[in-house]
Amino acid sequence: MLGVLSCCAKPFSAYEITELYNNTFDDQLIANSVYRILHDLVEVRLVYRLNTVNKYFVCKTADQLSKDTFLLFTICSQCLHIDAEPAPTEMVSLAENKVAKNNFNHVVSQIELIGMCSQCHTPSNYSEEHYA
Repeated sequence: MLGVLSCCAKPFSAYEITELYNNTFDDQLIANSVYRILHDLVEVRLVYRLNTVNKYFVCKTADQLSKDTFLLFTICSQCLHIDAEPAPTEMVSLAENKVAKNNFNHVVSQIELIGMCSQCHTPSNYSEEHYA
C-alpha cells in the first residue's frame, strides 16, 4: 500500500488507492481493508489524510514524519498539488491556546488551506465555485 502511494505525485482517495492497487498487483484488496491500512499508516504518520479533500498522500520529509511538527498544507483545488511545511510558530501558539482553552483532546495537528496554485490560476480557470 505504501509503495503504491509513494509512486503517486498527487493524493488519492481510498477508493482510488484500492483501484490502483488492484490494477497493479495480482492480489485484490477491498476498500474496507484499504481504509484500515490507511488508518494505521496515518497513526504512525507515514501517510497524511487531507480532511478537506478526503485524500491521502505519503510523507516525504523529516518535518512531515515528526509527531511534534504542526503542519500547514496548501492544496490546489484544481490539480491537487500539495505543499506541506511546518506551521509558523505564531500560528501554532494560537492553535495550542485555543485547544487548551476549549479542553480539546486528540487534536489533529495540521491546518489545510485550499486555493489555486500559480500553475492553475489563470483567468480562464478562475471561478468562485472553487472556493464555495
